[in-house]
Amino acid sequence: MNDVKKLAALLALVGIAVACNATGFKGSNRVVITDPLPQARDYTLVAMGMEETSDGGGVEMSTIDRLKVVFQAGDRRIVGTDTTTVRQTVDLYFVLDTTGSMTEEMRAVKDGITGLVAELRRSGLDLHVGLIGFVDSFASVEARTFRTSNNYTGFKNFLSSIQPTNNDDYPEASIYGARRAIQLLKSGSRQGAFKAIVMISDVVGHNGSQNSGGTPSRDCSVLALVNEINSYAAGLPRPDDFKFFYTVPDPARLTFNEQNYGGFLNCESQVDANGYTAVRQMAEIVNQILPSINPPQRGGALRDGAGNVAWPLTQNNLVSTLVPMLQDNPVVRDVLGSCLASNAEVFENGQKIATWDAHSVAVAMKSLEGGDNTLNITDAVPRNGKSGTRNLELVIDRCCISAEDLRAGRADSCRSSYRQTIPFKVELSAPKA
Repeated sequence: MNDVKKLAALLALVGIAVACNATGFKGSNRVVITDPLPQARDYTLVAMGMEETSDGGGVEMSTIDRLKVVFQAGDRRIVGTDTTTVRQTVDLYFVLDTTGSMTEEMRAVKDGITGLVAELRRSGLDLHVGLIGFVDSFASVEARTFRTSNNYTGFKNFLSSIQPTNNDDYPEASIYGARRAIQLLKSGSRQGAFKAIVMISDVVGHNGSQNSGGTPSRDCSVLALVNEINSYAAGLPRPDDFKFFYTVPDPARLTFNEQNYGGFLNCESQVDANGYTAVRQMAEIVNQILPSINPPQRGGALRDGAGNVAWPLTQNNLVSTLVPMLQDNPVVRDVLGSCLASNAEVFENGQKIATWDAHSVAVAMKSLEGGDNTLNITDAVPRNGKSGTRNLELVIDRCCISAEDLRAGRADSCRSSYRQTIPFKVELSAPKA
């Protein structure tokens, strides 16, 4: 026996560390872990008569009276997935045209905004909502700003108090209003919240004037707004955690509007032969923001059931188009647990030569909880005086149970099951003289 190899082979139970991805708006939060089936050396032992052990590799042994197959009662692994929802956190700004041309539409707009906020609250979102009303000047924008909060009564009262105001020039400062919304999101939004801006205007926009009596810059370029958006989104954990939505009139569907009847006026208050409409201006913005993100993930036009830009704005079309984009985020959660042995068999050359049958995985659970994590088939392979190579195969049926069910003692609540097949080889030699 002096030259018998003594091999330690039972490996420590494998521990799995789970790293969760940050929750992203409408993104997949499934934690994906590559967890291959266990290797033979990790999950089976062959024990000899003098308590020497081997890990299932080809090992030469001598003076052996019997072989005892020892295997793990259970492992630690992902045993399934559950689809749950997380409470989506949303910081939402409305950027609202409050000029005189909005007089006829303002009631519908206010009803639409109020209905949307109520619907979002009913959906269970953790919602902070704010409003930026604009005419032309920077000063007027600041005076018509309600910063995002969950003071819904205060928001509703503020919205109700705003009345359309005539101004002396055309177009209005919608581009600056949207830029100001992004600046306020930068300084006041909550960490991890999904950020959204909904701009509502009936004409093309410019970048504002310095004061209430000043001449507006008449800069209708969308570059400043695009740069504001892209710079802001680039600093977020996920760029598409920000979206820019708009609703504006489509000239093909208008019957009358003082500024926008027929040909739309441009920044010089002239009819633009190329049709520089609010629809066209907003499309330019969306086409340039987040260029690496698929267009549907950038935001874009709020559309009605027919696919047209929703105008005039009503509660129904605002709720039906925007609410689905802001609802709770489905999350696929990996469920940890253990795959417990319920049955095991040993085969040699296709013939069954030994069986272990617990009748219930409770036996494996008891072993797992006991700390040694082993089960064995005693005297599974008698030597019978034979020498030479024996090719054996261990087949284990396993029942995968969640950690919650394990703790509750629900021993047979299998989420899934699988059959583990482990081949191993033992070289038996005759005793030395």
